Amino acid sequence: MQNCDIPENLQNFYNKDTFWTKKVLQKLTTLSQKFNFNYIWPESLNCDNHEEIKLQFELLHTEIHKAYEKHLNKHRLHNINKYIDRRQQDFSDNQTRILNSILERKPQKITINRLLITPDEENPQLITDQEDIERITINHYQNVASSNNPALFTSYENLTPFWQHIYKEKHKSPEHQSILTTIITLEELTTTIQSLPNNKAPGPTGITYEFWKHFPKTHYKLLLIFFNNILNTGFIPSAWKEALLYPIPKPEFWNYQLDKTRPIILLETLRKIFVKIITDRLNKFLSSTNALQPNNQAGIAGSSTAEIILTIQTCIDIQITQNQKFYIMVQDLSHKNSVIIGNHLTNSFDLRNGVIQGEVISPILWVLYYDPLFEAINQTTYGGINLQANHPMNIYDHLNDPSIHSLQKNCKLLGYLDDTTWLNSSISHLEEHLNIADEFYNFSNIKINKTKCHLLTNDQDCINKGSVEINFGPTRINVDIIGKTDNLRILGAYFNAFNNHNKLYKKLLTTTNHLIHMIKKKKITEDMIIYVINKVILPRLEYMTQHIVVPNHINNRINIILRSAFKTISGLPKNFYTAAIHTSIIPNIIDFHDLQIRAKMANFYTASFNPITSDCIKILLLLSQNNFWYPRSPINIIQTFSKPLAKFNNIELLIHLLRNYNLTFTTNFNFSTKGGYFPIVDYLINPNYFFRYIRSLKTKRIMFLDQIIQPDSAFFKSWNEIKNSLHNKKGPIPLWYKHMINQYTLNPNNLRLNFDLPHLLQQILHVKRPKKGFNSPNQMIRLRNFWAHFWSPSVKDTTYGKILSKDNHNPNSPMMIMEHWVPCPIIDNFNNARDHTPNSRPNFLQPCEGCSLHYPYYIADLRPKSYNNYLRTHQLFDMESHRIFDNISSPSNFIVNRYPLTFLHYFFLLSSDTVETLFNFYEILSSFSKDTTIEIYTDGACNVEQRQDITMGIGWLVTQPSTPSPITFSGSCKHFPSSTKAEAYAICTALLICPPRSTVNIYTDSLCCINTFHTITKRLTTPRRQLKIPNHNIWFIIAKIIAVNSLIVHLHKVKAHSGNRYNDKADILAKAGFTSTHLIEINQKHLPNNIQFIWDQHQDNIVVDQNVRHITRDIGNRQKFNAWLNYTTNTVLKQASFNQQIDWSMTEEFFKYNPHDRPTSHKLTKFRAWQYKMVNNLLPTMDVLY
Repeated sequence: MQNCDIPENLQNFYNKDTFWTKKVLQKLTTLSQKFNFNYIWPESLNCDNHEEIKLQFELLHTEIHKAYEKHLNKHRLHNINKYIDRRQQDFSDNQTRILNSILERKPQKITINRLLITPDEENPQLITDQEDIERITINHYQNVASSNNPALFTSYENLTPFWQHIYKEKHKSPEHQSILTTIITLEELTTTIQSLPNNKAPGPTGITYEFWKHFPKTHYKLLLIFFNNILNTGFIPSAWKEALLYPIPKPEFWNYQLDKTRPIILLETLRKIFVKIITDRLNKFLSSTNALQPNNQAGIAGSSTAEIILTIQTCIDIQITQNQKFYIMVQDLSHKNSVIIGNHLTNSFDLRNGVIQGEVISPILWVLYYDPLFEAINQTTYGGINLQANHPMNIYDHLNDPSIHSLQKNCKLLGYLDDTTWLNSSISHLEEHLNIADEFYNFSNIKINKTKCHLLTNDQDCINKGSVEINFGPTRINVDIIGKTDNLRILGAYFNAFNNHNKLYKKLLTTTNHLIHMIKKKKITEDMIIYVINKVILPRLEYMTQHIVVPNHINNRINIILRSAFKTISGLPKNFYTAAIHTSIIPNIIDFHDLQIRAKMANFYTASFNPITSDCIKILLLLSQNNFWYPRSPINIIQTFSKPLAKFNNIELLIHLLRNYNLTFTTNFNFSTKGGYFPIVDYLINPNYFFRYIRSLKTKRIMFLDQIIQPDSAFFKSWNEIKNSLHNKKGPIPLWYKHMINQYTLNPNNLRLNFDLPHLLQQILHVKRPKKGFNSPNQMIRLRNFWAHFWSPSVKDTTYGKILSKDNHNPNSPMMIMEHWVPCPIIDNFNNARDHTPNSRPNFLQPCEGCSLHYPYYIADLRPKSYNNYLRTHQLFDMESHRIFDNISSPSNFIVNRYPLTFLHYFFLLSSDTVETLFNFYEILSSFSKDTTIEIYTDGACNVEQRQDITMGIGWLVTQPSTPSPITFSGSCKHFPSSTKAEAYAICTALLICPPRSTVNIYTDSLCCINTFHTITKRLTTPRRQLKIPNHNIWFIIAKIIAVNSLIVHLHKVKAHSGNRYNDKADILAKAGFTSTHLIEINQKHLPNNIQFIWDQHQDNIVVDQNVRHITRDIGNRQKFNAWLNYTTNTVLKQASFNQQIDWSMTEEFFKYNPHDRPTSHKLTKFRAWQYKMVNNLLPTMDVLY
């Protein structure tokens, strides 16, 4: 190296190492050639070239870094494509992994490699020894639910008298007790194993549920012997006491403290199978008895969080409507749900506590353990929130009259496992209830955190303070008050004390935007975005809003966000048709507005059928009826408004939503009000002043138009006339009266109505009954020139009469004899009678010449006009024309009196011919011995060839016992046609002819009916699932017939068209039923469900007896389809569709076609985008040409 002015640090480096050597030059040359770096490195390094060499080094480094970045990006792209390919394959194999990837969800886990313990608050210790960590961890979780306080009571005798009464043993019938104590049957074991879930973590032995599901059924007897020995002896294997522990963190960082973690315990699967059998039995026992309090049903079949959420929202709605204060306090014990992944398990350890969270039976045992507190609170005669609604039975009765419709329910305490909600109308009563609870927590050794309480109230004074001090037993705690615009989260739902849900609406939009923002960053396909929206985002929003009705403008904003993401990922233009995105013939996303209607209808239907919440529904409907001041159910008047009013409550908003689907509902209960025919509210549809009108009408107790019009129904009464008849005469002329005069009179001066009312009987219920006028027990009073009129049910018209005498002879009731007078026929011949008002028309009466009202045994009246032998004889024998004598019944009624089953007229609307036919069959079978087994072959058929008024045929024949003349029946039914529904009707009508306590074998070729029969009659099915069963109304009747008549029914499967002559004959009878006159219709008034949804398709009021969600989904899909066809560009498609030139079922298959080998792919997304744009005429011009 030549001498030159080299920097000192560089000179030192050169002196220490021979840097510029041939080997170095060879490496540099090789690198340059590899990365296409065109530079010839000099053989020597000197002061003339070292700056140049330094620059070339930097350039070479840049080229190498570029190459590195290029290969790194290529590697990353390869991995991305690999994971994208795996994601596409996972669409059908592993949806959980897809969701975790798209939504960036990471199952939370912790590794316990150190612990921070605080034996002394001032000196915390960090434990790192693994043996100490395992010992401390196991000890913590074995005693996590135990209280450190010593038990105050150790036996029943040590309890106070109050609690001794609560814990007193309840009576159990032997029949119910046998449910728990009988041996386990093979059917129970088989059903339990078949219902086990897949992909669940195993216990210490590693045996999974899948192992037992594939276990040979020939060895089930060994399991039965094993389980029954445990049941008889009470001893379990010692291995079942071992478990695996999987700790998960709470929402906050756990900071190596076990108090901030939660355990998941993994038990042995065979133990869980045994416990599940016991759990099902206990569930059946608790469901069939009143062992538990109605407000403590968590974990019991049919119960869910929906009942509690509905009750809380009902309390808020009613208290706000009635301007009453309420206090709802929640003990916040929220849990964090996680899943088990990896090998983050402890070694197996022995269970110390008898009930572990991982046990299937633990929720029920906790409910039983917690139930005495609910019983103690329910027995208190003070406190709670009163849910009450009143409505007058008679509009002319005073307010203090007892004849009113009144419903009431008291809510003090609600619980779902360890989430406890206290409800009260005053702080003092709340403290008294908490004092009872504190005593229960102490002697039952339950550990709670009293400081984790929140209070929701509409008490403005408390809200202004921000917090309130409450006595919780001997402890005085400071409870936070939820703000006026804030929400309280209870079981995942958000409540506001003033029904101000603006923050909840904001949270809905924030949640939607957050999830969509994560989705848009991912490279996913159209199928994936549809799956995430329909299966994740919308269900989450649905649960959050299950207790309220979201307004349209929020629905639209949510739909806009979702549709925008769908168009972006699917490659569709921004102007793509909205209706097409929600049309069911293509893979679509659900409209949130439609989803809300489906969810609200299903929840409302279930709540009305559930005995826990049915009272809340009745109270809400009665309250709504009173709010609208309507004499009957206000459904029609609510649906009259074009858009909901601001003062509509949740149930009124739901009723208004139903009009979108042309749906309404009827109830098997009614709260009618007497006093008129025409509700005045029907004439006051003014959204701006509607409820202002109602407040005035309530004050003056005016409900009917009849109260403010003249008896001739042609003129309004003047305000002075109306005021004279009112109990409250104060105030000026109300606005509603001015509205009526302005809108419904020809001339405000003469008050003549501008419309005609039907001529109906005038009800004057406020007129007092005439006095009897008797002075002695046996007296007859003859009157002169006294007249009376009344409504006669037999002639269905007003009857006029001149009073002849009043008779009072014991033991008969007082009787009045009248001479019958009828309107003169000259009225019908009066010129232009219809053009005159009732006041200007002639009103003449003339004596009756004889009619069915004549009483032939009145001796004092011997005039021929009052006694006509021909008419009297005609009356005695022509029973269809007149019904006078109670001791003579029609043939149909005569049959019913002899027929032991009331189902024919109670549950069905049948013709007299059908009733007589079924009764004759019943009498024939009743003549046989009770030990005779009845065998019946049934079948149903659906006439799908008919396009209008599709009917179904039913048919059956009795093959055993044999009768001289064969017992066969053909009939028909209609609405929601299907062969399964026809088969169910056939089974039901066949059971109607079976005598009580009979054994019946029914042979059918419908496996679906057999499965439904077992679900309804044998399995413990929740109310929600019962209402999801297709044709559930007819199945409810079948179950009722079997239960009331103590029938033993077995259904057997017969292969269809297999040459079985009896089954073939039943098939012929079913097809003959298409034209049968025996139409079988259900009387909806006597069904067990309180509410029936009605679909007014063609004004034929079809009762919906299907899954409500499915029906509303189908209606909504057809509405979206019609909206899509109504676009201008689809005119040709619409015309071709109406001409039945398009097979839309095949079109739907065309859109579902996947030409690729993967379940979903980006190529498929592009292909479908081309399909959508082609069908909607949105393809660019060049794409159309080529």
